[in-house]
Amino acid sequence: MVLLFCIAACIVKPAGAQDGREDFNWSGIWETSYGRMELSQVGNRIVGFYEPNFGRVYGIARGRVCDLDWSVVIDGVSSGGTAQFKLLADDISFEGDWSFSGAREKYGWSGLRTADRLVSGELAQPDYCLWRGRWDIVDGVIYFEQDPGSDEVTGYIYMSEEMTYNLSGKSDGWYLNLNYSGNGESGTGTLIMLSDLSGFTGSIENSGSGEVSELEGTFSSVRNREDFSGTWITGWGLLELRPGSNEDHYEGTVREATISGSSGTIYLDAFTAGDMMWFTWEMDGRTSGMEGDGRVRMQIDRRNFRGVYTDGTGEYEFVGKLR
Repeated sequence: MVLLFCIAACIVKPAGAQDGREDFNWSGIWETSYGRMELSQVGNRIVGFYEPNFGRVYGIARGRVCDLDWSVVIDGVSSGGTAQFKLLADDISFEGDWSFSGAREKYGWSGLRTADRLVSGELAQPDYCLWRGRWDIVDGVIYFEQDPGSDEVTGYIYMSEEMTYNLSGKSDGWYLNLNYSGNGESGTGTLIMLSDLSGFTGSIENSGSGEVSELEGTFSSVRNREDFSGTWITGWGLLELRPGSNEDHYEGTVREATISGSSGTIYLDAFTAGDMMWFTWEMDGRTSGMEGDGRVRMQIDRRNFRGVYTDGTGEYEFVGKLR
């Protein structure tokens, strides 16, 4: 963690700020306990980046409180969660907390605004744009990867296991000029990032046929809720998952299940956050005392999940396929 040292001198309250105002706009550059953060707010929507690993934040402002989702990729491993910031009376600093997706433990996150990005009542455009992360398109998803300080962009388009295309290209500010190839096809394209960083628009051209197709995408929030309900074929047997007490809660049953030579009915209690599901399970029937927990992640095709479960003796692979 980066310790935040606040220097009271040289900090000027943005023009027009009034203590305790409810119409606060969070746009600006903030020095926070986790590094520099740049936020842009349009209406009640907030998007932005934070250092040192160029994580993303996006969410909703409610006056002096903003509720955010965050995501970051470190050493090829992605993680995310939620955060809430509360503006203090001085209108230039906040106190808040963050947590990992699905976790209850919270950690502090504070910040001090050092630059106002409002220019004549309009948002100033951020001075950089990174093409990275998961983006939803009509028929699938696109994954981009771009290192800070580099204009090289790589990634792939996933539409199905049979339709996957590799991407490479260079960014020029808010534009991305790309090449794609896969499944005996190749082509080029140009994409333009939207001003609020929430999506892109553009087109791609097939080099063989000359066909031009529009391509639009929206940034995937880590809190986009995956639907785990249905009948899943697993190593335990058929797992029936059904909605529980709220949209993030599921209850499950595996009848005539078999685990480590024991058989009976398994009952699951699960909660989800984004594409992850955490659960506890127990078996009744002829064998008692069988219980454990586990976690799975929904796969890109949304018809398979993969993860692990425990039974008190070890951790084992747990996969499922939608029936």
